[in-house]
Amino acid sequence: MEVIATAKTADDVDKEKKSDEAKTFDRESNDDEKKYAFQSFGAQFVEVSVDPDLGEVRVRRVRSAFDVGRILNDKTARSQAIGGIVMGIGMALMEKTVLDLNRGRIMTRNLADYLVPVHADMADIEVIFTEKPDLHLIRSGVAG
Repeated sequence: MEVIATAKTADDVDKEKKSDEAKTFDRESNDDEKKYAFQSFGAQFVEVSVDPDLGEVRVRRVRSAFDVGRILNDKTARSQAIGGIVMGIGMALMEKTVLDLNRGRIMTRNLADYLVPVHADMADIEVIFTEKPDLHLIRSGVAG
């Protein structure tokens, strides 16, 4: 009885993996991938009011527009965008590092002291998607 052993090189494994990926995804390798760069863009417009006596900033409304390709699930994409908007507003208006000037220590160094925006802190948030598919990247135009 003769045993024949075949060994696969790393290149063989990579070729098989690429072949399987090409079958799995709605994507074909093309020259456009070398010519074009993939970018997603967004613009945020935020209207705020400031109490001159207290210095308190309140968000009145937010309008955001995103060019992220073709949207497959509008509810999920919209929720993801709104979550990012709320996080950004929280970073801009609520994060604060308090220093103990006598000891030089940071006093807000844990999540118990960290302010996070809640629904009452937010106003009307409108999200607009351009729904412009990126056909250079992938045939279906889905970007993310």
